[in-house]
Amino acid sequence: MADIDGAFNNAFPLVGDADIDLIRELGFVIEDFLAAPYRVNAEPDIAPNVPDGTVQHWQSSDNYNKNLLVFDGFTEPPEIWLRYADGWAGGPGATFSGDVIGRLVLSGYYTTGGAAYALRPTSLRAEATENWSSTSQGSRAVIATTPNGTATPVDALFVDQDQSVLAKGGIGYVSGKGAGGTVTQLTSRTTGVTLNAKSGRITLFSGAGSSAGQTFALTNNKIKATSNLNMNIAGNPAGVYYFGVKIQAGVAQITVFNPGNNNEQPVLQFAVIETAFD
Repeated sequence: MADIDGAFNNAFPLVGDADIDLIRELGFVIEDFLAAPYRVNAEPDIAPNVPDGTVQHWQSSDNYNKNLLVFDGFTEPPEIWLRYADGWAGGPGATFSGDVIGRLVLSGYYTTGGAAYALRPTSLRAEATENWSSTSQGSRAVIATTPNGTATPVDALFVDQDQSVLAKGGIGYVSGKGAGGTVTQLTSRTTGVTLNAKSGRITLFSGAGSSAGQTFALTNNKIKATSNLNMNIAGNPAGVYYFGVKIQAGVAQITVFNPGNNNEQPVLQFAVIETAFD
């Protein structure tokens, strides 16, 4: 209040110019209006709770006004900056490795179990990956989501400082939940199988292997002519296995080489990977 009160006293130095008490009262009104969180509400009768520390709160009207904020840029694109420094406003400090630089939060409302907005169900944040200097400013992006049936967000997708991408779940439908399948080979090691899935497990026929190779067809409508097929043997079978693969649209000819000629039933795991130009 002192700053506004002083400003009005400076603006009206003579007592006869204005009623000082009214000026002070006006100062309180202005100060309350500017106090955080400053609100711009199209529906002034509604004032939902906002997180502690909110500086501004914007609220749309009930008539489906979706454009709350619009930024136009000309010649140069508009930017929104989220900036972070250790320390405090009067003495900012360098950003250290592991510091969260900024976070964009997307939240919804629930009524079951108590009405409130979810705290941080889905978010995109940036993190420092090294101590920052004028020439070293490594960072990564992290997307967090909340699994069904829970209220606890977990980090799901990482784009690291070296441009590598890591997902805790499956990447797309290549190996995600529900994308795989299983099939068992019947009759012999050369009997074809059908499994229309981006990933899966093929239990081979229980029989002797061959150092010359045994070929069977995997019919799979997820396979394109430009696909790659990544394979390995699950578990730890006694025999040593090698593979040869010929890819065609909708089918892969898989040749299994087993130099030890072991009589066992190995499980072949595969994943269909799309090439970069596909």
